[in-house]
This record gives sequence, C-alpha cells and structure tokens, in this order.
Amino acid sequence: MLRFSPSLQRKLYRLHSWIGLFVAVHAIVLFVSGAILLFRDEIEQTFAPEQAALSARELTLNDFVAAEKMARDLFPNDRVLSVAADESNANLIQIRMGIDGAKNFRGARRLAYDSVTGTQAIEVKRSGFFEWLLELHRDLLMGSKGKLYVAFVGLLYLFTLVSGFVIYGGFMKKKAFSEMRRQSSRALYADLHKYLGVATFAWALLIGITGVFLALNSTLLKIYQATELKTITQSLQRSEVRAADASSFESALAKLSTLKATAAIDFVAFPDTEFAPAGSFLILIKGTGRFDERLSELAILSTDVSGGGEIRSLPGYLKALMLSEPLHFGDYGGLPLKIVWLIMTLMTLLLPLTGLYVWAKRKFLNRDLTPKYELRKQTAWPRLFQRPYFLPAVAGLSLSMTIGWVFFAEGTLNFVGSLLAFLIVIGLLVLGARSFFGRDGAAR
Repeated sequence: MLRFSPSLQRKLYRLHSWIGLFVAVHAIVLFVSGAILLFRDEIEQTFAPEQAALSARELTLNDFVAAEKMARDLFPNDRVLSVAADESNANLIQIRMGIDGAKNFRGARRLAYDSVTGTQAIEVKRSGFFEWLLELHRDLLMGSKGKLYVAFVGLLYLFTLVSGFVIYGGFMKKKAFSEMRRQSSRALYADLHKYLGVATFAWALLIGITGVFLALNSTLLKIYQATELKTITQSLQRSEVRAADASSFESALAKLSTLKATAAIDFVAFPDTEFAPAGSFLILIKGTGRFDERLSELAILSTDVSGGGEIRSLPGYLKALMLSEPLHFGDYGGLPLKIVWLIMTLMTLLLPLTGLYVWAKRKFLNRDLTPKYELRKQTAWPRLFQRPYFLPAVAGLSLSMTIGWVFFAEGTLNFVGSLLAFLIVIGLLVLGARSFFGRDGAAR
C-alpha cells in the first residue's frame, strides 16, 4: 500500500479537491461530447444509408498519380502541395493546392479525387452538428489556442487521477473494496466517488494521456518541423534540383514500391513546400499489418529520375501521437469495444458529478458532518481482497491487457478480446451498483 505522512496526505487531498473542481466542469463537457462522438459513424450512416453501402477499395500508387494529374489539369497555375488518403472515406484522395503557386498550406485549395470513378469527387458534407461537437471536444471552440488549453486541462486531469489513487488507500484502511457508508447521502456519494476513481483508473489514465497527445498534435508537428525536418532539409540541399512534375511524382512512387513493396501511402508532401525540401518528396507510409498500419514511416524520394531514396523512422513522440487516436476513441474493436468505451465514459462522467455533489454538501449544507460512521454490513472478503489496491490493480491490469489484446488481434480474436473487456467492465459496474443501492435496491 502507498504510505505517506498524514500532513502530506492532507495537502494532497486539498490539491485534489481544488484542482478537481476546476477540472470537473471541463471533464463533464469532454465526457458527454466524447460519448456522443463514439457513435458518430453509426449515427450518420443511419441517416445516410447510401454512404454506408459504398464498398471501400484499397488505394494503389496509380490512384495517387491519377489524383495528382487531375489536380494539375484542373488548376494548371496552382502548385500541388500534398495528396493524402482520406480519413473517413477509403475511396477518396484529398489534394491540397497552393493558389497561384503558393507554398503554404494555409489558404490552400482543397480537392478530392474519387478512385472508383476516376473523377473529381463532390464531397458529401458531414453533419454540421458532429463537426461542431468534434470542435467542442477538441478545442472547446477556441481554435488552436483551445487545443493548448485542453492539453493543460488534460494534465490537471491526470494529476487528479493519480492524486486520487494515492489518497484512496488512506481512506480505505480496514474497508473492503467497494464498501460504502450509508448514514448520509454525502458519505454514500463520497464512497461512490472513491470506488469509481479506482475502478476506472487504468482506463481513465489511458484516455487522459492519449487526449493530451492529441491536443498537442499541432505543437508536436511544429517541433518536428523545427528539428528533424529542418535537419532533413539541410542534408538534402543541392545546388540544382528538378522541379516536381507528373513524371517525377510517378518515378518517385516507383522507387517507393522498390524500397517497400507493401507500403500504403498515407500522406505525400510535394517538394519545395511547407513540409518538404526542394528536390524531394516526403511520403508518410504505413504497413499493412494490424500494428504497423497505425505507425507511419517517412520515405524521402528525389525528384530526379536517377536519384535515390530512403525510408526513416519517425521520432518516438510522433509514433505516440499516431497510436493515441485509436486508443483514445476505442474505434479499433468495432461496436463491442465502442460499447465498452461508452460504459467506461459514463462511469468516469460520474466522477466529476459525485465530486461536485460531495464538495457542495460539505461546503454549504453539512459542515458539521464528522468522519465517524458505521459501515453497512457486507459479505466478508478474504484477507488479501481487503487490501485497498489489490482488486483495483487486478481489474485495471485485466482491462489493460484485454484492450491491448484487441489492439493487436484481428477477426475472431479481436471480438473475443472485446467481449472479455465488456465482461470486466460489466463486473465493475454491477459490483459498484450493488454496493451503492444495497440489498433493498434503493440508495439512501
């Protein structure tokens, strides 16, 4: 058990309480919006079934060549800045073009190429409500500065999680896991708050860490531009370089297929633009396996037909950023894992709600409530189970292992892992509900 001096416990408790009050208001907004966004695809497909009926096909290197050619033919005076696989529609390729030769992505023209029809795609705008909700969840409607603010809130959220887990042991001496006092509503909800905190700790820690990484995505990309990309640019500087054209792009992709035959293109930055040096294409590629499809590598390919190319690994912080998105949204295990994410989100949502309730009760309504109380009678636990951190650790480790299993597994094994995660979460939910409502089925 974690042991700290009483004075340190009191200081940590005060910090947990006051920082928690600040975090609580933001957490409620983020949890509610996140719970709805979990099922964005299912909801939109319900109202737009024709989109769900479209079968996805794997994009080929020739598709990217055709997309680039279409863009040049449509706007010959513009500069192609990038081509990229669309995140939401596997048949589309997104194209950015600098108007009248501009090199920066800000203010660029946006096009989409349909790989099925071989023509410019007329994109179907996604629900305005969900776009607004995603912006609310991502930056609280404050733009790029809002992302930094959300990252700051996320760090404070992580502090409340860790501090709550530490002081939990001091409150739960000689008490069994999930045991709750019933002599007052404040005591009952305080114990519910403690139970929810440790029951969801491992999952909430994962969501908090990945959320901070996602909120800092623009900052991490700027760091990459100022460090690794700057080094790449300096190492590739040549006195004479060939300008990028259709034939140079096609030859670059031919080199890519030689360097890594199984590579799938994620993003291509064209030479002499904001994200690539003159004379070289920078291409983010991903593998075709269950794990390496989530981790991109960087291919550096010369515009010269006779020039070479190489593949480099991205720095660790960008790899962590790429892994954060699926781990944060739980969209890699299909609907079963999304249901697990929903249940855990709702359980975690109760943390700020119960915390605010207990604080308000103590501050304004029950100042004279003393910590002396009687525990309601419960079934005796084995001695090992009475250790404050034993069952929370077992539950957290089990859930973490199944989430990792689902992340790497495919097909039937993926479904089995999602089912096991669901059973663990349901077990935590039932245990908490039985302790909260008691044998008579009603909270007091």
